[in-house]
Amino acid sequence: MCKEKTYLLLRNYHHKIKASMPVIKIHAAVHKSLENFDLEYFDLYLIHWPGTSKKQLSDPINEENRTNSYKALERLYREGKVKHIGISNYTEKHLRHLLSVCTVIPHVHQFELHPCLYQPEILDLCHKHGIQIQAYSSLGEGALINGEVKLDCLESIAQKLSTSKALVLLRWAVQCGWTVIPKSKTVSRIKENSQIFSLEIANYDMDLLNKIHTYEPHRFCWDPSNVF
Repeated sequence: MCKEKTYLLLRNYHHKIKASMPVIKIHAAVHKSLENFDLEYFDLYLIHWPGTSKKQLSDPINEENRTNSYKALERLYREGKVKHIGISNYTEKHLRHLLSVCTVIPHVHQFELHPCLYQPEILDLCHKHGIQIQAYSSLGEGALINGEVKLDCLESIAQKLSTSKALVLLRWAVQCGWTVIPKSKTVSRIKENSQIFSLEIANYDMDLLNKIHTYEPHRFCWDPSNVF
């Protein structure tokens, strides 16, 4: 693997870690992964989910596990084993608690983000603290481009720009200042995705896309809202 040309992101699933052990376990797991990859550091390491596997969403242990897991990432960050640390799928409540106890502000917050799930509160909180937003499921698991969820303004903007609905959605996110991680195994689609940097959505059309969540709200992936 050519590390100079590869950006490695790993996510921690603090599923079965006991509240008294996560720092040790995560620390050991990352070192083992570095050994397996024959690397000195990872570029980005995220806590994938605010809950804990096999625990009730309402169990207070979730908050304790999140806190301890993040402490492990802070230690790894100080050791230089990870260059950036972050979180994924945290709500505004989860993030506010983390900010009240952490010593290293998350560099990245990765969560489901598209015009049908535009969350001003969490977006504003990330912007306020300089946390880079990384959007996943930008195409709504395909539902926003395959006709399952019909968005007239999206189709209109795509026609205006002579491009696809997928590229409009990706460009919308990038133009908002977020990073995107579109997934594809098709070489032609991967090449097509790079065209977002040659597009520019007009301010009026950006406003239309920003308002979609007010009348056509949809969540396609995990819902962390009820995690303690």
